[in-house]
Amino acid sequence: MIRMEIALIMVLIFIAGMYFTAQRKKTLLHRTFSIILMICTIAVLGTIYILVTSLPEKE
Repeated sequence: MIRMEIALIMVLIFIAGMYFTAQRKKTLLHRTFSIILMICTIAVLGTIYILVTSLPEKE
């Protein structure tokens, strides 16, 4: 399960990196998508943290 979370984080970082390094004029749509991307990233990371910390410990 941890591997899937790491892969998801890497994909989000890759998408964000490609989006922010693209050479284009910064428009209102660019800013809106940036905010949505950051909110989604924070939500996914928060969900992963909650799920991982709530797993029962193995004996």
